[in-house]
Amino acid sequence: MNTELSNARAKVDEFLGYCQHPLLGRSMHVAAVWVAEDAERIGEEYDTRKLAAVLTLALQRACEAGDASGVDLYAAKLLAVLSDLADLGDEDQAADVNACVAALPLYRVRLAQACSAARREAAHV
Repeated sequence: MNTELSNARAKVDEFLGYCQHPLLGRSMHVAAVWVAEDAERIGEEYDTRKLAAVLTLALQRACEAGDASGVDLYAAKLLAVLSDLADLGDEDQAADVNACVAALPLYRVRLAQACSAARREAAHV
C-alpha cells in the first residue's frame, strides 16, 4: 500500500472519530464523507466498502436530524456506491440495490442514477 492511500485511510478513521463528538458530530459526517470519497478515488474495493459505511452513518445522522436534503443526498450516493459494489460481483449488494430501488421514491432513484453517472465519469478521467 502506498503512503498516500495509507494516509487517506487514516484520515477517514480520524474523521469517523470526530463524528462521535456531541456538538460537532453532524458537520464531521460531511467531512468524513469527503475524505472517504478521496480515499476511495485512490484506493481499492476496501475503500469503496468503507465509503459505503461512512455514507450509511451520514444517512442515519441525517435521518435523526430530520435533514431531508441530507437524506436525499446520502441515500443517492449510498445507492450509487452499493451499485458499484454490485457491479464488482457482490451478489448481496446486487440484491440490496434491487430492494432499495423498489422501495425508494422515483426521485431518489433518479438522484442515485445521476450519482452513478458522475462516479463513472470521474473514474474514467
